[in-house]
Amino acid sequence: WGTFNIDNSALILFTSGTTGTPKGVVHTFRSLLSRISLNQIIIGSSVLNVTLCPLPTHFGHGLIGNCLTPLFNGNDLILYPGNDIKNILNLGKSIDNYGVTFLSSVPAMWKIAVKSEIPLKNSLKRIHIGSAPLSAYLWNEIIDWSGIKTVCNMYGITETANWLAGANANFIDPQDGLIGNMWGGDAMIIDKNNKWCSFGKGELIVLTPSIMSGYYQLDNETEKVLINGWFKTGDIGEIDQNGNIIITGRRKFEINRAGLKINPEDIDLLLERNPFVLEACAFGIPDEIAGEIVGVAIKIDEKEKLNQIKQWCGDKLVNEKVPERWFVLDEIPKNDRGKINRDNVASICLKK
Repeated sequence: WGTFNIDNSALILFTSGTTGTPKGVVHTFRSLLSRISLNQIIIGSSVLNVTLCPLPTHFGHGLIGNCLTPLFNGNDLILYPGNDIKNILNLGKSIDNYGVTFLSSVPAMWKIAVKSEIPLKNSLKRIHIGSAPLSAYLWNEIIDWSGIKTVCNMYGITETANWLAGANANFIDPQDGLIGNMWGGDAMIIDKNNKWCSFGKGELIVLTPSIMSGYYQLDNETEKVLINGWFKTGDIGEIDQNGNIIITGRRKFEINRAGLKINPEDIDLLLERNPFVLEACAFGIPDEIAGEIVGVAIKIDEKEKLNQIKQWCGDKLVNEKVPERWFVLDEIPKNDRGKINRDNVASICLKK
């Protein structure tokens, strides 16, 4: 076994593959312990007293955030299969039965949970939502359902071993894409002129003690994203002068319509504010004249409301951003982490 070194490799986690082929992310004992320690400090020991994990444990959000963080703190952990619709609909009762104080999950689960019976025994102290974009509308619904204001929109990626930043509704008003301040480390923006800036708009880069050592057997891919210890996230966003970060989309999924850059996430979050839209996923469609046009898949309860939804959308967006192709699906497919793969959704829709 040799001499133990805190910088030895400890764990390989695979990325979800939502932006390409899944890659093996190698974490050391140092990166894992730093992330778990930061989680414990920021969340608080008593808050973690009874943690419920409704997520799979083969990725960072479920394993490191929901499981290792409370376990390393000596707290109780409840594994709760959140892919079972019955469990989601009984979430409030389960929180009461087990005296749950903390849980974290994905927006897809909460879209169902907020329509179920609320918890009544006031055991909850904190909720995290992450792994996918969260709208201010759903964020506020979760606050109303749970009866607490300590509901946080989290930002984390596999390469940084789970949560990296978070916005707490106790201290800042919910806003689409708002992920607040860094949880240990620093963040900067690479602007359109390839200049590194402390605030402004562009690609988010981060410096954190919980960074991976690299991608497993992919040295070239590692060199593309790690620059002097800084990690290029591939996410487009903005940092204000108070250090608050807003994520607006992924660079890979930007739609280029005749030179106008459109973030599909903006369209998703807008449409999901409509009372008839349960879920939405926008994407680019190749076009000979414009280069790309906007397409969108939506899940709605009443298909006869489609024209009304289109008109509502048109009233709130500039013409160039209004979807030209609409696809109504019974279900928008997700992976086992509750994430949508835009390329997969686009492929399914265009085959129709």
